[in-house]
Amino acid sequence: MSMVDTTPTPGRLSRALVLLGTVLAALGTVVIAGWLLKVAVLVRLAPGYAPMVFNTALCFVLLGAALAIPESRTRQARMQVLLGTTVAVLAALVLAQDLFSVDLGVDHLFRADWLNDPLPHPTRMAPTTAIGFMLAGVALVSTHSRRGGPLPYLIELMVYGVGLIGVLAISAYLLGIDFLRGWYPYQRMALHTAAGLVLLSVGLWIHLRQSRLFREQIAAKEDLRILHTGAAVLAITALVTGVVSFVAFERQVETTLRRGLELLLTNRVDAFRTAVEHGAHMTNTIATRPGIRREIERLRRTPDHPDALAFLDQAIKSFLPLGFNAIALHDTRGRPLAQAGQFAAEPALRVRLVEPVGTEIFWADGLVQRVRLPIADNGRRLGTVVAERRLTQVERLIEDIRGLGETGEMAVCATHGNKIACLPTRLKPEIFIIERTMRGQLLPMGRALAGESGVIATLDYRDELVIAAYSPIPRTSLGMVVKMDADEFYRPIRGQLWYGLFLVIGLIGGGLVLLWYRIHPLARRLVQSQQEIRELSLTDELTGLRNRRGFMTLAEIEIALARRMKRGMALFYGDLDDLKRINDTHGHAAGDQALRDTAMVLHRTFRESDIIARLGGDEYAVLALETAHQPVEAILERLQHSIDYQNRTAGHEYRLSLSVGAVHVEPGSTASLEELMTQADAEMYRVKQARREARRN
Repeated sequence: MSMVDTTPTPGRLSRALVLLGTVLAALGTVVIAGWLLKVAVLVRLAPGYAPMVFNTALCFVLLGAALAIPESRTRQARMQVLLGTTVAVLAALVLAQDLFSVDLGVDHLFRADWLNDPLPHPTRMAPTTAIGFMLAGVALVSTHSRRGGPLPYLIELMVYGVGLIGVLAISAYLLGIDFLRGWYPYQRMALHTAAGLVLLSVGLWIHLRQSRLFREQIAAKEDLRILHTGAAVLAITALVTGVVSFVAFERQVETTLRRGLELLLTNRVDAFRTAVEHGAHMTNTIATRPGIRREIERLRRTPDHPDALAFLDQAIKSFLPLGFNAIALHDTRGRPLAQAGQFAAEPALRVRLVEPVGTEIFWADGLVQRVRLPIADNGRRLGTVVAERRLTQVERLIEDIRGLGETGEMAVCATHGNKIACLPTRLKPEIFIIERTMRGQLLPMGRALAGESGVIATLDYRDELVIAAYSPIPRTSLGMVVKMDADEFYRPIRGQLWYGLFLVIGLIGGGLVLLWYRIHPLARRLVQSQQEIRELSLTDELTGLRNRRGFMTLAEIEIALARRMKRGMALFYGDLDDLKRINDTHGHAAGDQALRDTAMVLHRTFRESDIIARLGGDEYAVLALETAHQPVEAILERLQHSIDYQNRTAGHEYRLSLSVGAVHVEPGSTASLEELMTQADAEMYRVKQARREARRN
């Protein structure tokens, strides 16, 4: 029997597919309108979120339109192939730009200056988005292939891949998994793009199941359907379990790493404060020393007193071993009284601290603290002490990257007009000036100087994605940032992700092998048993022909097919003559043999594609298609020859005789099967009656 087209009539799935296609097309249209009208809220959902670029919106419009087109018509199927190919090619061109660092000009239809987006290519779709659209386009085109084999499974994998990309991107937004977006630090997928990919995956899944390819290759084979369903459940369960477990692990590890970075910043801020306060305290010790105040008072009364000058000179020299580079004493008029050591040259950049009072820091072949304090006695000012010392402890902190990895950096900066001036760092050996923002985003140091503190994943002054802990240094005008590149920060997590991914893939692979070698044979036997049971319910046990139920089921399908193909057919309704006499005369065994012989005669007369059935008792029916080239009369004549041959060669004591009524059905006939059987039955009784009358005569 030929394959029957069982294309389902439009139902819930078809309506759902049209709805999904319409939603996707509407999503793309709204975003395109946002680009044309420069309405930011239509392009990205909130400030700081990645925008959906024009090419992404265009792909959603094309694929949405493709899904909303019914599959049944050839012209519409060609449109789906055309639209799917267009999307796949466009996505491949975008992805090639990232892979080979080239500019093919496919992103320049619109400018994104009005968005103030920090990405270097704000009008280019994310690589993950491009991969998703490539998979979607290829999957859509492949559903119209006739090849079969593993293709339906490959298409389904591509469809699941599209959905997985969207789910991971949504997870990155909802759970704050920065490392997922950090894989492509400059190309984050928009949140509504991720949601669109999930909807697109669902639409492609429905489209695949409505395609002829899926129905013929999988849906028609019950054992493969069981195996396919089991594999899908196994894969989804393993992936969900793996993702949930990994997210829990990732959040714990990320929290630990961030807290470690924050604690490191706190310790270094405290160390900086301690070093500066220690220098101020030591200078205050000089200013409050009684002998120094006494001798300065003597010099006020007796200028240039040699003993007083000698005492002061010896006194400040005694402080140099305590870490001072230079110390100077001045009277109230600013005239020098004594000096020890060499003061640094006037620096290009100095920063005056709020506290300790009278303290400033600058860079002169190292970080130098200069403290200027008054010398007073009972509220009466006597002079001033100026002291400089190297902050070697802070210098070691700046150079020390333990706990920060290879890309770690500590920076201490101050406001410099509208910009930021920073002391030399491990990566920048000279004083450098930077902007407060990078690509529209406030830098971590800008946040610190604004009085904020925290940990953030953002771009630094090098235009690199970093994880930075930032904080103002209390009671100073300085800010401090401790940071490391995001790639290195998330490297431990990423390594565990690959390990977990390979583990999940291994579990899925092992499960599929187990399904194939253990479950698939059981499923095949179950399907075979079901087929046998179904066959038995449609087959006459005595003759092996179709029974009435089997005949009615298959004949309805064949009649529908004949009408669709504009072909004629013929229905034969026969009755085994004198079966009761054979049973009464020769026994029921002979009667059963006569029924089997009749089945054999019918098999010799008709084709394998014809439906031959024993309807019950001594009644038979045959539905033959494509009888236009052979008249019904010729078929009946061939049947009679076959009966005569059986009677001559079988050697039975009885003779077979069939009364057959035939009805020829024209291609345009709309008669039902029941009506045709009624006509054939009436014709059969007419033939039987004619034979009886002939015998009487």
